[in-house]
Amino acid sequence: MNGSRPSLKREVVIGLALLTTAAVSLATATALVSELLRPRYALMGLALLIVTDVVIVVLFGLYLMNRLVVVPLERLNRAADAIASGELDVRAPDSETQELTELAERFNHMTDRLLDAQNQLVRAEKLASLGHLSAGIAHEVGNPLTAIANYVELMRRRGADPEMLDGVDHEIERIDRIVQSLLAYARPRDEAPRPVDPAPVLES
Repeated sequence: MNGSRPSLKREVVIGLALLTTAAVSLATATALVSELLRPRYALMGLALLIVTDVVIVVLFGLYLMNRLVVVPLERLNRAADAIASGELDVRAPDSETQELTELAERFNHMTDRLLDAQNQLVRAEKLASLGHLSAGIAHEVGNPLTAIANYVELMRRRGADPEMLDGVDHEIERIDRIVQSLLAYARPRDEAPRPVDPAPVLES
């Protein structure tokens, strides 16, 4: 996509060529006017043409600099300010030149990476909150579950219906497995050290 855009260097060279053409044209016009005018007006006409030449060169140079550099950098600066204020969906616009378009693309790629990192951080925070919630639920359910298991054992010793108590024991074990799985989910995992390829780390 960038190959179809002119480079900043090429645009500047074309602009300088146009300025040179304008300067040569004005110099030629100056020489012709000097020949045509009377000697006492020749100097005044020459000065006027030189001033006109300088004004045209300065104005065209300012226009060229503003169109090719200043305006694209201002747009990029506004995008950077928006992203710094938290609007991560803002993207830097393309420019007329290849170099500034590549800069905008790299800027947008960096913003995409930042957005991905923020999304991963939000997911990690949600998982951490879910882990704390799971631990709290497991604790709150575990205590009364232990008490129920003690009551079932007491009823078994007092001769209650064994079949009914076996069913209650089965459901208690089922709830206990759920509680243990919640605790296992909430518990931080210590991963064992393992070899890592340093190339992706260095590249990032």
